[in-house]
Amino acid sequence: MKTNKTTIISGVPRTSIMVAAVRTLITNFFIKEQLEKEQRLEAHLLPYYENIYKKENVVAKTKLSVYDPYAFFFSSTEESKTIILNSLDKIAESCPKVFETQMFKDHFSDCGLPEDLTVDGMINIIKDSSPLKAWSLVSFNNFNNHMALRTKFIDDYVLSNIDKYQQFVILGAGLDTRALRMPFSNSTTVWEIDFPETFEYKETILKEAVKIIPPISQARNIHISGNLIGNNEWITKLEESGFNKNKPTLWILEGLLMYISNEDIEILMNQISSISPTDSTLLIQTLSGDYKDRSKAQTLLSSSVRDSFKSSSNNPEQYLIKCGFTKEIKTFDEHDIEKLYLSPQSTDVVCKAFSQLTNGYK
Repeated sequence: MKTNKTTIISGVPRTSIMVAAVRTLITNFFIKEQLEKEQRLEAHLLPYYENIYKKENVVAKTKLSVYDPYAFFFSSTEESKTIILNSLDKIAESCPKVFETQMFKDHFSDCGLPEDLTVDGMINIIKDSSPLKAWSLVSFNNFNNHMALRTKFIDDYVLSNIDKYQQFVILGAGLDTRALRMPFSNSTTVWEIDFPETFEYKETILKEAVKIIPPISQARNIHISGNLIGNNEWITKLEESGFNKNKPTLWILEGLLMYISNEDIEILMNQISSISPTDSTLLIQTLSGDYKDRSKAQTLLSSSVRDSFKSSSNNPEQYLIKCGFTKEIKTFDEHDIEKLYLSPQSTDVVCKAFSQLTNGYK
């Protein structure tokens, strides 16, 4: 699929395609898993199977699966492959011998690639691959597992609260598709707020995608373009589009706070609190303070965006306490989430705990 939207390939917006690509690989794993277990698929999975999986059944190596049928459409564009090539160029420039490390040799071996592959060799392979196949070659198992755990936890959190709230707000929404793929009722509104270039790309892709994969959600989905930092304009737009600050709301901040300074996080949290009545919920994802100890070249996916990170915390509950979301605060790092979803035999630290999810009620 081709689009004319090129601004998605630079800056923070490009990370949303990285997330979509890995979610596609994990979704394919989900379909494969269903076929192996049940020997058949439920009716609502058939459009994905017939139109996508049968054509590109590349899967991630992960111990947990999730289902996001729209992620494929975002990650199968030429812009998507350009992001990989740009990342490889940056790695070739900053770490020219990185492919000589044992970590990369092991990864190449797992992917069926030569262990002595050079950066130039990888670039040539990527150029000859489909976008999804290209992503499968540069996504490490640790990153796949991290994304599977994070997505599964948030999906289940939304499902467990889907009848409790009529207002859901996703800040820094990126290419999130929960507003389409979750069983929201027609009395629900899901607001998404992000950069205009992200929505430009997203809306172009989804216009065609929903013709192939019909949404199961009946919610009203509203996109609000704007910058969350520096002003209250996003709040004004939110209220003008029908948001009721007297109604309890579930707020989701996934993959956002690490790109914001601690000072701006405090401002943003207080803004959220100012329009959130009692019984509202705030769910945030943060980087742990240990993320800097990870090798800069540990994954091809994250190395190109690490320089954009502005904050981390080993005490993310403090963000919620300062803005009044003080009831039933719980923080889950990735080891905790592993224990929720994987058997004791499988929880062999499938990924390092470098991020955490924290929720609290007001």
